[in-house]
Amino acid sequence: MNNAKRKHFQVFILILCLIPGVVLSENLKLPDQILPDLDGKKHTLREWTNKPVLINFWATWCTPCRKEMPDLALWQSEFSDQNLQIIGIAIDEADSVKQFLKTVPVNYPILLAPDTGTQLSFTLGNQMGVLPFSVFVDPDGTVTSTHIGILHRDMLKQWFVELTHKPE
Repeated sequence: MNNAKRKHFQVFILILCLIPGVVLSENLKLPDQILPDLDGKKHTLREWTNKPVLINFWATWCTPCRKEMPDLALWQSEFSDQNLQIIGIAIDEADSVKQFLKTVPVNYPILLAPDTGTQLSFTLGNQMGVLPFSVFVDPDGTVTSTHIGILHRDMLKQWFVELTHKPE
């Protein structure tokens, strides 16, 4: 392998090592951001506090995002007895999102943030600016962890275990 290829490979490996998680500042609170839903009704992100919340940043043009959405809908149903609320934040235009959701319906709120979503995800820990990006928020509105990439069921379950066994 020549030096240029080796250098590119090393950078690629370094980036892969950073992807699994993001170090958060302690006690990062969910901002009181206001975003519209698909019908134009305004919602604040704090509207869903007092329960565990999973915020998923996505876009219709993001292949991994589209792949994980059926699982997110399944988990919204599966974990509803544990009071889970999943919220999708689309970094996309309303027309594209509405068209996409005709083929992949979801059972959780979708909010629109075509202009502000990237900055909001950065504020919540997405330092790499990639999608999908998930944010786990405890019932007090504190961001407990984040995940870059497709979310897996075992990650969600682990978060619930950690949340329910959180020291007072």
